[in-house]
Amino acid sequence: MVFVPFCYGEAAANLLTNPALDPYGKIPEFKYAACRLSRSDVA
Repeated sequence: MVFVPFCYGEAAANLLTNPALDPYGKIPEFKYAACRLSRSDVA
């Protein structure tokens, strides 16, 4: 599970997630997105 906050203007997570909308409620599909994790070289 990966968590990325998207409720702040400086968090661009909304640009990284699927732009699909629920057809009835027009709610963005921000809760599910594929991701790839890799180890950082920065300590």
